[in-house]
Amino acid sequence: MDVEKWGKLIQRIQWYEMSIQNEVLEKLILSCRGMADKEKLKIKNQLRFEIYRHRYFSDADWSLPEEVLGKYESTMNEIVFSDKI
Repeated sequence: MDVEKWGKLIQRIQWYEMSIQNEVLEKLILSCRGMADKEKLKIKNQLRFEIYRHRYFSDADWSLPEEVLGKYESTMNEIVFSDKI
């Protein structure tokens, strides 16, 4: 799956059941292992934006709970770059 498709999926992930979200996040980590650093950066930025958006609007009805955001954050942290710099 290419980066743009992952980005669209990340934008809509909150609307899926938790079991599906967990499965998507696991597959995202596996998929990122084969990506170039530039692609990984786009994925991490998309996750970072979603986390920020939900925390910024934490009082909104559509905002995700902190436990779910923590899962997103740990997923983001599991995506590591090949180039350490």
